[in-house]
Amino acid sequence: MLKKSFIFFIILISEAVTYAEEQKPLVISMSKSFQPLTFINSEGKPAGMFADIWKLWAEKTGKTVNFHLKSLKESIDDLKNSSTDIHGAIFETEERTTWLAFSQPFYELSLSIFYSVKQGKISGVQELDGQKVGTIVGTYQEEYMRKNHPNIVAVPFKTIEEMIYALRDGNIRAFLNYPAPTATLLGQMGMSGEIESTGETLFTKKLHAGILKKNTELLALTDTGFDAISNKELADIEKRWIPDPEKRYFKAHVRQVRLTAKEESWLKTHRTIRFGILPNFPPMMFIEDNIYKGIQTDYLRLISERTGIR
Repeated sequence: MLKKSFIFFIILISEAVTYAEEQKPLVISMSKSFQPLTFINSEGKPAGMFADIWKLWAEKTGKTVNFHLKSLKESIDDLKNSSTDIHGAIFETEERTTWLAFSQPFYELSLSIFYSVKQGKISGVQELDGQKVGTIVGTYQEEYMRKNHPNIVAVPFKTIEEMIYALRDGNIRAFLNYPAPTATLLGQMGMSGEIESTGETLFTKKLHAGILKKNTELLALTDTGFDAISNKELADIEKRWIPDPEKRYFKAHVRQVRLTAKEESWLKTHRTIRFGILPNFPPMMFIEDNIYKGIQTDYLRLISERTGIR
């Protein structure tokens, strides 16, 4: 009898511990200075578009979330040493895949070059060989520059503000960043007319949640939560934080295709897909001047543009 009571007590304790773990808030790390996407506001509280997206995710999953905002490098290190549970917005890179699992993508950013009007116009990245260009330390920008533009001298900074001041003072020739955060900061600093973009897009890359590889259940929960969020809900959040429609990802005239984690994984190993078609079935499909044309061709082209499938 005593033995059965002891076993029952152990089971109760185990269930209590499990319940406590399930109710414990999830800690999400992000950058503290990436306005308007993620930052600490004037009241000292986490704010921004990504914070609002994660609050919506919490509503969909029934989970409680707390935010832990630091520099980007520190926010990644905190996840690596298990001080936090999820990184709320991170690019997938070759190095990070060795220890991180990534959720389905939920947003996309394009990298641009910014220069000082006072120092003279820059038309493109090809003009920057041998010159100093600012990047944010610990970001994909650094990796991209090393691999694709080794002749450019990459100068790391902790924050975007530091890069802007360095450019203003002539310590660097240009810096790399994303249009919406840069426009927000330049407006706040009263420097909108002093720094411009070349208009060139160096790369466009999707953002994911990052989770330690061992936390497979948390990864599944993260994707389940994002599956429950519609593109319209994401577009409504984006509209609140990015007033310029041209700088938004969810543009009104383009219906974005958001893929699930399984679909993204499948596409990584199936970048080229072959279709069997009838060669002469106008207007659906026909050949003109040795080029496939028709309604089916237009549909396939649209699918390719919106998913990356060739």
